[in-house]
Amino acid sequence: VNKAKKSRAGFDVSTALWDFDVHAEVGYSHELTGAFSQSYGMTYDLKYSDADPLSLGAEIFLNPLGHSNTDDYAAVLALGTYEPYQLGKRYAAFFAYLPAPTGLKNWGLTVYEMVNVSDQSGYLRGTVSYRGFRDLALEGALGATHGRAEGEFRLAQSQFDCALRANLEF
Repeated sequence: VNKAKKSRAGFDVSTALWDFDVHAEVGYSHELTGAFSQSYGMTYDLKYSDADPLSLGAEIFLNPLGHSNTDDYAAVLALGTYEPYQLGKRYAAFFAYLPAPTGLKNWGLTVYEMVNVSDQSGYLRGTVSYRGFRDLALEGALGATHGRAEGEFRLAQSQFDCALRANLEF
């Protein structure tokens, strides 16, 4: 037994509910006094053509060990205990995924929004992917932060970012 590691456990369930795929997860962490985190979400596939769906999704995350006051963020950063997406008490995420937009077989489009509801900051990102090569995937993305200046997603003081990625599998 590794005594340096805190005990953690989790349970999740997912099912179809009418046309929606729904999921729920509960996690336990014995970090301070013990706490249960929770996430709930759903996905809906909307067929816009005979072969192509548009996937829409939403999820919420409840984190009892998070902070509800941005004044606490400086201490968390100073102590080096910052973990992305764990700083706030409540998060919401939304996404749209189009695997083959208007028949472009090897292309994909994804847009997602992550919001720290506790501090009213967020991050919006759009990604274009190409998987037309046998062992190579290419992606380009643009992202932007928004919301309160002292919020989690604005801590780095950058408002925009971009990324290019090539993934070679062999």
